[in-house]
Amino acid sequence: GLLDQPNQRSSHRIATPRGGGLSFVLVVGGLSLALGQGRAAWIPLIWLLIHACFYLSALLSWNVRNSWNLVVAYVLLLVLVEGYTWLMCRTRRLAAGTVFCLAAWSYGLIFSLLLLSISPLAAQLMLPFLLWTPIEAVITWQMRQLNPGC
Repeated sequence: GLLDQPNQRSSHRIATPRGGGLSFVLVVGGLSLALGQGRAAWIPLIWLLIHACFYLSALLSWNVRNSWNLVVAYVLLLVLVEGYTWLMCRTRRLAAGTVFCLAAWSYGLIFSLLLLSISPLAAQLMLPFLLWTPIEAVITWQMRQLNPGC
């Protein structure tokens, strides 16, 4: 539910609202859309959806397993996803970014298949990422074609 009920392991004694991180993502995404200009203003909304689904997927799988291994797996996925842009900017090579993007997608696909046995809904929440990432890789590859030497 939307309220976290305290138990023996909890640091709080009364029901506490969940989703503080999700509200932060929603505000940042909303601001980026409101302030965005040009044709690509919708891209932050896609990433807002992807990150919200990551959060919900992690929350669902945590509620089923309480496993720190799952937390590490989600963090690794986020590092791969966010590392794509960093790598392209750092190396100034769109080809490197494209390869990294596809590696992140491959890891996300394997992770999603493993999530099926833990929580089918958590696995389904990975679909926006799995659908968008190949499109992003194609866009990056096309940018490479327009910028020879990158």
